[in-house]
Amino acid sequence: MSRYFFHVYSDAVAHDEDGQDLASVTIAREAAVRAAREFAADQITERGEVHLRHRIEVEDEQGRPVFTLPFAAAFKIVY
Repeated sequence: MSRYFFHVYSDAVAHDEDGQDLASVTIAREAAVRAAREFAADQITERGEVHLRHRIEVEDEQGRPVFTLPFAAAFKIVY
């Protein structure tokens, strides 16, 4: 297991101080997608908007970047 830290960059920056122990980068990406979707749903509920430029940056235990997930990559908009 590796520890991953999920830092949210939106209107404010929220650094993850605790992280999560996860089995792989694939599972970390799935967790980031879920988190981005939940965050976007909260934005829609509270303000009626979502900013696709917001992102989650994931780092490993050594503080090295693992990947960045733009909110726009967490869902698709269907008309």
